[in-house]
Amino acid sequence: MPSVRCLCLEKVQVPNQGHVLRQQRQRRLEFPACLAQVYTGYQADMPDTRESNTLVLVTPKAVLLETGQTVDTLGKLWRVTACHTLADYQNEYRIQREANV
Repeated sequence: MPSVRCLCLEKVQVPNQGHVLRQQRQRRLEFPACLAQVYTGYQADMPDTRESNTLVLVTPKAVLLETGQTVDTLGKLWRVTACHTLADYQNEYRIQREANV
């Protein structure tokens, strides 16, 4: 499997020029990973159709992610939906994204 670069992003509150707090995503961790596609699904509802993509993100054991975190890879934002950390040398995370098509 080829390796891809990933960024783990976290939401932080940052004040703008008017001193109003705005939520913003900031880089927390950059790491290499391998990806495997699990499922692509389509849901045709009126008036739009949604596409759901699910991947398995395989990382070095030192990379610890949590359910609900956002990962930027392949130029898109993905949500961590499941964590599998019992293997000796790697962690596996199920990541998912939905989009209108």
